[in-house]
Amino acid sequence: MPTDAVIEQKRKRVAADYRRQGYRVSWPNGDVPIPSFLHDCHPDLIAERDDDHVVIDIKRSNRLRGSNDMKELAARIAAQPGWRFELVTLGSDGDEAEVVSRPDWLEAMLRQHADAGPTIFRVLYLGQVLDFLVRGAAILNGMHVREKTVTGIAHELVFSGVMQQQTLDRIELVLDYRKRLMYGPVAQPPQTEEVTDITELCRRVYAECVTKATSFQGTE
Repeated sequence: MPTDAVIEQKRKRVAADYRRQGYRVSWPNGDVPIPSFLHDCHPDLIAERDDDHVVIDIKRSNRLRGSNDMKELAARIAAQPGWRFELVTLGSDGDEAEVVSRPDWLEAMLRQHADAGPTIFRVLYLGQVLDFLVRGAAILNGMHVREKTVTGIAHELVFSGVMQQQTLDRIELVLDYRKRLMYGPVAQPPQTEEVTDITELCRRVYAECVTKATSFQGTE
């Protein structure tokens, strides 16, 4: 379990990364004013520059499930033009692998998008589930994921014969679409079909990369 000191260190690194990109970074607290639409919310960081405004929330990996405060925060941000939400997960490799290997984890996570607010946030939420799932699946299959992108990890899963190429192709499309939703432009807001497609993609990744890995471990 990451300690409070580790979480604070992560917040400092994220803040430094944004400052290097030219953002003004604030650490919301009682002495720092925040936008009125974030009243009663408690994000970890706010990063702003003329062309982008980001609200950043840092969560321990084992607290992703059932995080109602995160849903409310992201729903408020999705309703504000020019603002976007970024979720940073924090946990050890063991945490991620242990979480995704629970039999009920994926379906519990997928059920939550139904009440997650606007469709755009449902897609962003499911994209985060997919991100966490790919990382956890890779760890279960004996791979190291630190400092690697989700796309890079998925490529390694395909190279190792764990994931099918068609699944990787779908992951790349979803991640590109999520990026365009966050940064723009998109022709139109996401529809229910996108939500359904990403939901089924998560189940496909789980079946190919998690179910097989946990079944193999059970026979050892």
